[in-house]
Amino acid sequence: AQGDLDAAQAQLEHAQAQFQRIGDRGSEVTARLELGHLAMTRSGDDIVAAGQLQAALDGAVALGDLEAAGRCHAALGLLALMGSDDHTAEEHIEGAAYAHRRTSREGAAVALGLMGLLETRRGRLGMAERRLSDAGKTLEALGAHRQLAVFRAYEAWVLMTRGEAERAQEVLDAIEGPLDADGEAVTGCVRALLTGVRPGAPEVPTVHGRLLRSMAGG
Repeated sequence: AQGDLDAAQAQLEHAQAQFQRIGDRGSEVTARLELGHLAMTRSGDDIVAAGQLQAALDGAVALGDLEAAGRCHAALGLLALMGSDDHTAEEHIEGAAYAHRRTSREGAAVALGLMGLLETRRGRLGMAERRLSDAGKTLEALGAHRQLAVFRAYEAWVLMTRGEAERAQEVLDAIEGPLDADGEAVTGCVRALLTGVRPGAPEVPTVHGRLLRSMAGG
């Protein structure tokens, strides 16, 4: 609900200000990252999100915190994808992949999946499918259901676009459990995405922006 989002934002803003005042830079980075994620879920708040995420990234780099830097890069890469800025998206996704090589299997898988999303925009569907599939296998093993749902949905979209409806349905069947457990918002976005696809269609459905925002809220 909007009231819950507003309350969460107010609490995070208060916490961020307190952390900044007492010089707790690590906690301030975390608060700014969460504020950025929250802004990403709201259409029209992308400039605010970018400011918070860039500040969080700068703080993480200054602290030498690779894990936090990787999360910031991933969020900025996702934000750039939402804004159709492929060059910036690639830079941040590569930054996330580098930061998470030794710090987080989940983070590395998310970076791989984001690169798969980027490949769908470039029309490199074979490469997109491989990256989305590999990311999904790791995320499934880790139980990261929201990210898994989004990347599996795109994998199915790629397969359907290539005319491989049977394989696409197998991917969809595999994500029904995680989607049901993760909430109606993601389920609705995924179903809208797949309903709008026709085999061989060259364009990416407009629902992708909403689907990406759903992952930012995870």
